[in-house]
Amino acid sequence: MNLTTDLKKILTLRFFVNSLLSGLISFGVSIYIALCPLLNGGISLTIPLVFNVAKFQLFGFGLCMLLLFFITLTYICQRLFPMICRRLKKVINVNEIKKWFDSI
Repeated sequence: MNLTTDLKKILTLRFFVNSLLSGLISFGVSIYIALCPLLNGGISLTIPLVFNVAKFQLFGFGLCMLLLFFITLTYICQRLFPMICRRLKKVINVNEIKKWFDSI
């Protein structure tokens, strides 16, 4: 067995999305755990205080959100691009455009 064929079965889009979603949950819980002492102490939360306490958790949460956004965006673009091309071919006559460019 080839290593790449075995990995192709495991490393799918669903695997990456599930991993990122579980990472989001994990980072969300870790942010809550980092902020619990402040919340129990009755300290009012401010942005600098939250960023100072949960800096790396917020970075991880933001990175997971960003990666999920890009994966979703590429998936949507892969689905929509052929449909948009088919509709544009119906609307635009390619032969007329070629003739126009040839005349220039």
